[in-house]
Amino acid sequence: MKEAKVCSKCILTSQVPNISFDQTGVCNFCTDYEEEKKYLDRDYVALEQKMLSTFEKIFQLSIVLTHKKYLLL
Repeated sequence: MKEAKVCSKCILTSQVPNISFDQTGVCNFCTDYEEEKKYLDRDYVALEQKMLSTFEKIFQLSIVLTHKKYLLL
């Protein structure tokens, strides 16, 4: 019986259906994940910047409203 090959990044073996390995022993699932992660990281940074911008607008608005004797919570 042939010994199962194990991915050098994760625990998946050659017994998993549709798995393949590159020259460095990394499986196609890890390779696909790393490629998708680039887009996820970029989207995360954009969302974080948008969130911080929104927080800043809320903070500035709350200062203006506080001076007018209104407090935005």
